[in-house]
Amino acid sequence: MNDRIKELKNLLLDDPDDSFLHYALGLEYIKAGNTELALERFEMLLYEDPGYLPVYYQAAHLYLENNDRENAEIVFKKGIALANRLRNIKTYQELMNAYNNFLYEEND
Repeated sequence: MNDRIKELKNLLLDDPDDSFLHYALGLEYIKAGNTELALERFEMLLYEDPGYLPVYYQAAHLYLENNDRENAEIVFKKGIALANRLRNIKTYQELMNAYNNFLYEEND
């Protein structure tokens, strides 16, 4: 286990409800090549804190990597709707672009 993962796990012991720490841990799992643990972390965030916008992009892409197009589409759509409600234009555009690419590839 790398030092950053250990550090994040220790921080989560003190603050287990910190969505950013869970998200950061998921990203570290991706860097370490453990996409299964990353997806578990992101799925937990989607369930426990559905208002945590950054997780939608990463979770949708991990679903795509696992050829789970159905869940990828669901997560893209929920993230787009949330970004729109929050008026977060940058994230809305990023999710829309990724979703449109997903649709394009599906029709290819």
